[in-house]
This record gives sequence, C-alpha cells and structure tokens, in this order.
Amino acid sequence: MNPPKCQAKDYIQWFIASPKVASCTEVTRSTTGPIAHDAYTRLLGQLEPNPEVL
Repeated sequence: MNPPKCQAKDYIQWFIASPKVASCTEVTRSTTGPIAHDAYTRLLGQLEPNPEVL
C-alpha cells in the first residue's frame, strides 16, 4: 500500500487559514505539491472524529 500523499496536520492548517471556501478542490488549488483532491477526500474518510486534534 502506498503512503498517503497528504497528512491530517496539513489539511487542518489549511482549513484554519482558509478565509471562506473550504473544499478538497480548493485545497488542491492552493497547495504547492501535485496532490489530487481525491487524496484529501480519502484522508477525511479515514480520520476518526477527534476534537483533541483540533
């Protein structure tokens, strides 16, 4: 199995910094690396809800 291309910490930092629009497609537009929006969608599906992380 391949390692994930994005980490929860990266998404959370982007989510906090995003002014209005919060979508996986928008995160892909604003990142510097070649990460598809599906990678973020898969990440969100794998994460268990944990308010302590935020």
